[in-house]
Amino acid sequence: MVENRIISYTDIAYVLGMSPKKLNRWYKEVLSGFTQAKEKREINKNDYKPKRSPRTNRVSKTIRVPIVLMENYGKEIAIDEKHIRGRFHTIISNIKTGKIILMARSMKSKELHNIVCKHFSIQQRMEVRVVTKDGSETYDWLSRQAFPNAIKVLDKFHVLKWVFDALNSYRNNLKTNYILDQANKQRILDIQYYNDKKKAKREGYSINRKSYRLEKIIHSNGDDTKQLLTRSRYLLYKYQDQWNTNQTRRADILSSEYPDLMDLYVLVLEFRDWYSKINIGASRLKQQDHLLLWIDNIRKFKSPVLNALATSIKKHRGQILNYFIKGYSNASAEALNRNIKKFIGVNYGIRNLDFFYFRLMILHSSTSK
Repeated sequence: MVENRIISYTDIAYVLGMSPKKLNRWYKEVLSGFTQAKEKREINKNDYKPKRSPRTNRVSKTIRVPIVLMENYGKEIAIDEKHIRGRFHTIISNIKTGKIILMARSMKSKELHNIVCKHFSIQQRMEVRVVTKDGSETYDWLSRQAFPNAIKVLDKFHVLKWVFDALNSYRNNLKTNYILDQANKQRILDIQYYNDKKKAKREGYSINRKSYRLEKIIHSNGDDTKQLLTRSRYLLYKYQDQWNTNQTRRADILSSEYPDLMDLYVLVLEFRDWYSKINIGASRLKQQDHLLLWIDNIRKFKSPVLNALATSIKKHRGQILNYFIKGYSNASAEALNRNIKKFIGVNYGIRNLDFFYFRLMILHSSTSK
């Protein structure tokens, strides 16, 4: 089976033996239907115009809604954001097909709610059974208000990113504290050197500046402590059986020098295993007990970063546990984001934003394959 991929103008132009710029111009002005759509005023037909504010008596700026394809509607949807040419967009997509249902150039909850209510009928919104999303407060509010009957699932990969980011921050804090401690010790030695230098000058003898420099500790693998903490970043993202020889040696040194860091690493791996696909369909009560115990263990480190992580996970634990019902995640939305990025890349960026929206809409219409 041939792998599906996005073909650029350059590839097609090369086969046809013509200029890519000329082919692009022909496609835009003649073949695509973009010119006809502009003449019929279809390009901006779905844009949302907020009502006049009674307090300020002003009308807010029109919100671009470049894509509305209700033909792609499904009862399982994903909500995600995408940054396109300096602007953040909200994309609602079908989890099963990965196709765009609605794209709006807004990240404000009330604006998005009004846009969704405009294009989704009440029946359609009530029929939505699953909404996957990240931890954004905007999307949490939107999903609760617009799709009240749906199960809300906090994306697994975003939660794992929180955990690994916290582990990385803990490691960075150790490195920062070490650097500050070394700088403080060197400052004390510098003061001592200048005092001894004055005394030596008065009494007519000399002192060696090198003897007042802080001695760097080199570990058995050749790393100093700063290098040890810096170079251990990637081994902390892997299971122990995935470490190479150098990473194993480095981990052994970390275990003796920074046991708390390795204890945290073990806890992170426990959380990763707890979030495994093999636990899909497991008892919710059992999974919740494991999660609450893990949160208590995280709090024992007395770290502000880890306390914040524990608070966030405990706050969202209901939506995190919903993952284990059927294993829903934002994987299709992330794949859609990658395809949009690839679509931009093969066409050397975005010169005309309206034309880009038009082509993206064609790509995700039900008639395209």
